[in-house]
Amino acid sequence: MRYLALLLLCGTLSAAEIFVAPSGNDTTGTGAIGAPYATLSRAHQAAGSGDTITFRAGTYTGGLYITKSNLTFQGYTGETAVISLPNNVNGQDVAFYLGTAGNCTVRRLTLQGGYYYAIKIDTGPCLVEDCRIHGSGRDCVKIPGADNITIRRCEIYDSGLRDPSNAEGIDNVNGDYMLVQDCYIHDIATNGVYPKGGSIGSIIERCLIRSCGQKGISMAQSSGLQFYDTTQNPEYYSCRDCIARNNIIEDCVGSGIDLESALRARVYNNTMVNVAQSQQGGIRIASADKGGTVGIVQCRDCEIRNNIIVLPGAGTRPAVFMGNNSHAGTLTMSNNRYYKTGGSAVFWWEPTSYSLTLAAWKTTSGTDTNSTEGDPQLAASWHLNTGSPCIDAGMTLSGFSDDYDGNARSGTWDIGADETGGTALPTPPAAGTVGTGGGQPGAGTPAAPTGLAYTGTVDLTWQDNSSNETGFRIERMPSGGVFTTLATVAADVTSHSDTTATSGTWIYRVIAYNAAGDSSPSNQVSVTVGGGSGDKKKGSSGGGGCNVKPAKGLPFALLAAAAAALWMKRRTSVA
Repeated sequence: MRYLALLLLCGTLSAAEIFVAPSGNDTTGTGAIGAPYATLSRAHQAAGSGDTITFRAGTYTGGLYITKSNLTFQGYTGETAVISLPNNVNGQDVAFYLGTAGNCTVRRLTLQGGYYYAIKIDTGPCLVEDCRIHGSGRDCVKIPGADNITIRRCEIYDSGLRDPSNAEGIDNVNGDYMLVQDCYIHDIATNGVYPKGGSIGSIIERCLIRSCGQKGISMAQSSGLQFYDTTQNPEYYSCRDCIARNNIIEDCVGSGIDLESALRARVYNNTMVNVAQSQQGGIRIASADKGGTVGIVQCRDCEIRNNIIVLPGAGTRPAVFMGNNSHAGTLTMSNNRYYKTGGSAVFWWEPTSYSLTLAAWKTTSGTDTNSTEGDPQLAASWHLNTGSPCIDAGMTLSGFSDDYDGNARSGTWDIGADETGGTALPTPPAAGTVGTGGGQPGAGTPAAPTGLAYTGTVDLTWQDNSSNETGFRIERMPSGGVFTTLATVAADVTSHSDTTATSGTWIYRVIAYNAAGDSSPSNQVSVTVGGGSGDKKKGSSGGGGCNVKPAKGLPFALLAAAAAALWMKRRTSVA
C-alpha cells in the first residue's frame, strides 16, 4: 500500500495524453482520442504536469501564452499539425509562446507566422525537435535569456516576411547552453543562428545553413547592456565558450561565421561556400564598442581550425577579416583551407592592410600555421571529392569525433564538415525531410529520454519514453569541456543524484541505450555548484521529479486513499 500511494502521487497523476483535433469540441470533448478538444487553449487548461498534448492533422490558432511546466506538445505521428498566426497583424505577436512554462518538449509540429516570432521561449529547459518553424514577421525563434534550450532536427526558414531588417533564424539573447543540432536553416533575412548578449556555452553543430541576408552564424554582435549577466559575464563579452562545428554554410551575403567580442569561441571543421558576397569576410573577428562605462570589448583567446572558406569569384571581400583592435590574448588558427573562385584570396588586417596574401597574413597574424590556399574540390553536395587536398589535412581535435553526416572521424582528420569514407547525407535534404536528415538514432535503439530537470543541488530526473532500453547513461561535462559518463542506471529508472560534483558549472544529459545502440540525447541542463545567491545558474527550473515525504505518523492507508481520489479526478477531467 505504501508503494501504491507513492506511485500514484509521483507517476500516474501526470501521465495523461490529451488530444486536439479540428473536429473536436471544447465544451463536450474530454480530451480523449475519440472525443478531442478543438483548441490549444482548452487542452492547456486541462493539462497537468507531465501530460502530453497531441494535435491531429489540421491548422490551429496560436498565440496562447503557455504557463504550465513539464508538458509535451506534439503532432500525431504521421500527420501534419500546424499552429499558426498571421505575420502582419500587430498584437498577434508569437505563434507558439512558451512563457513561464519550463521543462517543456515541442515535437513534430509546424509553427508558422507571428507578427514577431514563430516561437518564443522565455523559460528553460526546453526541447524543440522535428519541427518546421517558418514564415515569421521577424525572427523564427526568439530566446530571451532562457537557458538550456535544445533545438534539433528542425527546418527553420523564411524569417522576416514582415520586417526583414532584424530577422534571424534563431536569435538567442543571453540564453546559456543552447544546443542547435542537425537543423536545416535557410532563406533567413539576416543571420542564421545568433547567440549574443553574453550567451555562455552555446553549441551549433551539424547544421546546414543557406541563403542568409547577413551572416550564417554570428557569435555575436552586441546587445544592450541591460541584457548582460554581470555576475557570470562582468566583462560584457557577447558570447563565452560558444562553439560552431561541423556545419555547412552556403550562400551568405555576409560572413560564414562571425566573431564579435567573443571569449574563447571555437570554430572547428565548418565548410563555408559562397560566403562574404558583399559584406564582412569569410570569417570575421571584431571588437564592439558597448558604450557607457564598458567601452570597447575585444575578442579573446579564440580558436579557428580545420575550416574550408570558399569566396565567390565576383566578390571583393577577404577570406579572413581582422578588425581594428579586435582580438586580445592568444588567437589560434591552423589547418584551414582558403579559396577564391577564379583568383587569389586576400586577407584584411585593419587598419594597415587590405590586400595580404596568405603568406603575409600568417606573418602579420602570427598564426594560421598549416593552412593552405587552393580549390578544396567540393562536390555539389559540399562534401569532399575523392582526391581533395583537404583529405587527411586537418588536425585531430578534442570534444567531438563526428562529422556533418554523423559519421565518425578517424585517423588524420579531414578539413571541413565532411569526413570522407562514410555515408553522406543529401544536401539539401530530400523532400519531406525535417532538418538535415541527420541526428536520427538507428533502428532498434530506444526512444530518447526527455524532460531532464534539476530538482535539487545535483538531483536529476527525466522522462522514460521507451520500452526497450537496457538502461540510461548519465553524462556530465564542465562548462566549456567534454561530456563523459557519470553513471549508468537500469531500465525504467528516471532519477539520479550526482554526489561527486565539485564547485563550478556542470552540464548534464541522459541517453537511453540497448544492444542496438544509443538514443538521441535528452535536453541538457546546467547546474552551478557552490555559486552565490546572485548567481542565476543555480540550476534549471521546471521540476519534473517527485519528492514525497508524508508527515510523521500519517497513516499510509489515508495517503493511498487521497492519492487514488486525486488520480480519479485527474483521469475524469481529461478522458
